[in-house]
Amino acid sequence: MKKLIFILLTSVALFSCNDVAVNTPDDFTVNTNIVAKAGDTIVITKGDTVNFNFTGNPDYITFFPGTPGYEYRYSGVAQRDGDSSLVYFSTKLGATTGTTGTLTVLASNDFTGTMDSANIKKATWVPVTQKFKLATTTTAVESGKVRIDTISGIDKKRPVYFAFRFVSDSIKTTTDITKPWMITAFSFTNYFSNGITYQLANDMRSAGFVTKSLKNSSNYWYFSNSTLTFAINAKSVGTAGDEDWVISRALDMRCVPADAGLVVKSLKTTGLITSYSYVFTQTGVFTASFVAKNQSYDTAKDVVRQMIVKVVNP
Repeated sequence: MKKLIFILLTSVALFSCNDVAVNTPDDFTVNTNIVAKAGDTIVITKGDTVNFNFTGNPDYITFFPGTPGYEYRYSGVAQRDGDSSLVYFSTKLGATTGTTGTLTVLASNDFTGTMDSANIKKATWVPVTQKFKLATTTTAVESGKVRIDTISGIDKKRPVYFAFRFVSDSIKTTTDITKPWMITAFSFTNYFSNGITYQLANDMRSAGFVTKSLKNSSNYWYFSNSTLTFAINAKSVGTAGDEDWVISRALDMRCVPADAGLVVKSLKTTGLITSYSYVFTQTGVFTASFVAKNQSYDTAKDVVRQMIVKVVNP
């Protein structure tokens, strides 16, 4: 009987914990000390402190000033149409003697990501070599920054794979060994109209490049931990031509971190929060947003209070 009573009490306790009523913080309001207005827009001078005053006592208060990187409309958005996506890399030859072979640069929206011959061959690869400057000697050459999103055949709304393909048809002998190519840097950056930039990759590692030799495995791309580069391994003498690929992970040309809010109040905050001060340091028209939220273990309810702020030069 005691065991049964304990089980019943435990069940009631668990039910009670999961059944906590959460009220929408409708009593949360925001107003400011600013008198100057243009219609419903608050007008302030850059560098001035704005005091926001609150009513209500929600569990959480988060502030989005509306400036780039802090816009409420982008708080849950990790993708948006960007202005451009720029690719940059550096190349050099690893030796002064031997045959050069052909290095081509390609991009694809429909590669599956599976590094085998069948999937590499069936993908639609757009040649983009002519957009970049490649090295002709052992001196590293910068490719120049190229807008991959504007190239014909590339859909900027879909992730893109970036590839380096080495091909050599000449037979290797003890006196005719292919010069190694080296890619010594790589970056891929998205740019957005509100001034936000997001670098998806800043080297070969973060770009997720993976190698695959389709012909003559004696020569292949390999990764150097010390220099963070890929190079063709021409130290071994082969008996046939080469075809070797190194392909990045899918790089999303619409990818950007979701905008963040500034914590005004959390569960760690002690006492009632009745005001918050903020300094706008750039001019423009911004939608300032306060999000008030009440939350239990598995339920949350919130309200959003917004006002338009126009910031002008002194």
